[in-house]
Amino acid sequence: YSDHWWDPGNNGSGLFIWQDARDQLLAAWCTYGGDGRAAWYTIQGGAWVTASRYEGKLVQTSRPANTIAGSTIEASGPTSVLFVGTATLDFSGDDGAFAGVFTTRFDNAESAQTRNIRRFGK
Repeated sequence: YSDHWWDPGNNGSGLFIWQDARDQLLAAWCTYGGDGRAAWYTIQGGAWVTASRYEGKLVQTSRPANTIAGSTIEASGPTSVLFVGTATLDFSGDDGAFAGVFTTRFDNAESAQTRNIRRFGK
């Protein structure tokens, strides 16, 4: 499933999936937060619960920005790691090679969000 994925109904966000020969998976999700600002999450520490369904932790990382003379430059310092929920990638549909369902559940949310994703350009 290594590729760039997106939800055609949700422009501006996407999912980058890397899967190795041993079926280990890392995914990075770029989206927008409730405040309209860009937000990045990774999906890691999970497992394949079926041949086509992966479940993992939703992780948000950040670093403090350095400010010099009013300009923000590259962030440095210790990385903050927050486990903010769970995520599921499900490619079990008839078109699983090109389409799937991406579900996120944030720990502070009442319900999960589901997105129908497709390989970018397919």
